[in-house]
Amino acid sequence: MLYPFYAAAPRVWGGGLSPLADQQLGGLVMWVGGTIYLWVAATVVWFRWSVREESGDVERAVPVEAYGNAEVGTRNAEQSS
Repeated sequence: MLYPFYAAAPRVWGGGLSPLADQQLGGLVMWVGGTIYLWVAATVVWFRWSVREESGDVERAVPVEAYGNAEVGTRNAEQSS
C-alpha cells in the first residue's frame, strides 16, 4: 500500500477489490494506456517517414549543407569522385 490514507478511504466503486488490488489494477490500466499511446505515436511517425522516403521528399527536405562542406557547397558524393 503506497498511501495509508487510501486504505481507510471510502470505496466509490464497490467491486469487492482490496485497496492493494485496486491500486494494482489502476496501475495496470495506466501502464497499458500509456503503452498504447506510445505505440500509436511511434506508428504515426514511422508511416509518415516511410511515405516521405518513398516519395523522394527526404532529399529535398535536408539542406545541402548537411551533406558536405558548407563553405564550399559540395556534397560528400561529389567530394569522393
